[in-house]
Amino acid sequence: MLLSIIIPTKDRYYYLKECITTVLSVNTDDFELIIQDNTADNSEIRDFCEAIRDSRLKYFHYSEPLSVVDNLNKAIENSCGRYVCFIGDDDSISSSLIDAVCYIDRHDIDCLSFYVSGYNWPDMEFAVDAIKDARLFFNKDADGSIVQMNPMIQLKKALKDTISGLPYQVPRLYHGVVSRRCLDKVHEIARTYTPGPSPDMAGAVSISLVARSAVFIRAHLVISGFGHKSARGEGKRKAHQGRIEDKPWLPKNQVELWDNELPKYFSGETILAQSAFEAFCAMKKPQYIKWIQYGNVYTRLFKHHKEVKDDLIVFMFKKPVRLLRFAKGLFEKLYLRI
Repeated sequence: MLLSIIIPTKDRYYYLKECITTVLSVNTDDFELIIQDNTADNSEIRDFCEAIRDSRLKYFHYSEPLSVVDNLNKAIENSCGRYVCFIGDDDSISSSLIDAVCYIDRHDIDCLSFYVSGYNWPDMEFAVDAIKDARLFFNKDADGSIVQMNPMIQLKKALKDTISGLPYQVPRLYHGVVSRRCLDKVHEIARTYTPGPSPDMAGAVSISLVARSAVFIRAHLVISGFGHKSARGEGKRKAHQGRIEDKPWLPKNQVELWDNELPKYFSGETILAQSAFEAFCAMKKPQYIKWIQYGNVYTRLFKHHKEVKDDLIVFMFKKPVRLLRFAKGLFEKLYLRI
């Protein structure tokens, strides 16, 4: 099997049904679609999948509650493709994705990255002061050209602005394609395929550390869906934040694993930095932790998370180096616009 498209999911059948339908509309047998479901009562989607009768669709169910990371690991374990692509249950793919994977397979390339289009589902909601995106949005310079990437150089560039998520030009499993060889190497070292609570950042860090080769194609090969229940949806409503203990999808021991240089507060900024930290530790490469831009995290929290501002100030005053990082991050954001 050339490609495994894996979808870990839980309690989101409204999106998942459309995702399955659109992915299976791609007319080729070169991929399998792995659904790894952690919903307690799965009768609705089980009946839906059985009615499709497509041998490319492989449905797996585990009823006991799992973290996002554990559910993803099970999806990878149940797949068999030479390459793996991880998408969300509110996403879809372009038929050109298969052609692109055929290309990297012929040239023995480990990682494929590309542009990701965005789609706002009808139930997407925005905070009053949030910028509203168009229903469908994408990059304009998608000319199909291919760029060779150095995984470690791209990772270091990505971590210069840890708080903003991952840029397209970095090796990644989430909204990217990675060889089975790479994933097995990560598992050999870290004893997990996803050594961190945020699969996109943890995956990018661990994969970049072992990848031999990578390319970026300027083409839209995945459509990222943004619905009410998605992380982006929560972010737009300013709901993707709060106490670490109140996030059931995180690993149970997440508080104990938390980086001492991050305030114990869940947000998009802290979880990405935490995931990079855990991935470097799990992959036995702690020397690269210095690539994490803690000052950018502090600056962003100070500006956009008023509810944690007082605690953040106390946290930074406990160590002079934290205040220095904050000052550097503030200077870069306000004056250098980095």
